[in-house]
Amino acid sequence: MTAKPEEGHGEKVAYVLIKTKVGKEKEVLSQLKRAGCVGEASLLLGGYYDILMKVSYRTQKDLKDTVAYSIRGNDDVLSTLTMISLD
Repeated sequence: MTAKPEEGHGEKVAYVLIKTKVGKEKEVLSQLKRAGCVGEASLLLGGYYDILMKVSYRTQKDLKDTVAYSIRGNDDVLSTLTMISLD
């Protein structure tokens, strides 16, 4: 797991949409928050994805590790879609 960079110190931002197993949305969100890989996150209603989270990172490897291991490594996560912010 990678640590979140401090605000304003060369950090980049990506948004990750997460699809979970039915009924596991809140549990997955709580686990991600406890693991420290979530900047901001919200449960979603009415679409394919269940969680929207903001991920801060310094390098592409940091982002890859967070998405591949911290998020997708959770057995209750079915799929993700990562969008990198250009701002």
